[in-house]
Amino acid sequence: MKKAKKYIYPFIFSIIFIIFWTSVVLIINSTSSGDGYGGIGIGLLILFAWIFIVLPIYCARYSKIIIDEKLKFLFPFYNAFVLSFFYLLPFSLEDETYIYASIFFVWVALLTLIPLLIRLNFTKKHHENNSNETGG
Repeated sequence: MKKAKKYIYPFIFSIIFIIFWTSVVLIINSTSSGDGYGGIGIGLLILFAWIFIVLPIYCARYSKIIIDEKLKFLFPFYNAFVLSFFYLLPFSLEDETYIYASIFFVWVALLTLIPLLIRLNFTKKHHENNSNETGG
């Protein structure tokens, strides 16, 4: 199961997002009167919170999973591809969706790649400090 995590996590995260977003839309539709833009505002706030808070936390945790992998620099792009695919799935008929999906792809790839590079740099420095202290 440990080896499968790096492949399964993006799918699980995407499915959780679809379930979460469907629930949010259903709640907003059932509670709003439909005569204003309050539901759209609440939906956008929740979407921005998901994209700018939850997604970076997920990507940082995913980078922790892939740090010891042989092809660790390909997994940020795999993660971005899977998440972007799940974004394109329901909206693929619209023209601008591919532009938004491309921006989202780059965003997710960077959010995964930057923590991975930081982790690698930290472990490299930590390893060098330990080898200098032990004299080897």
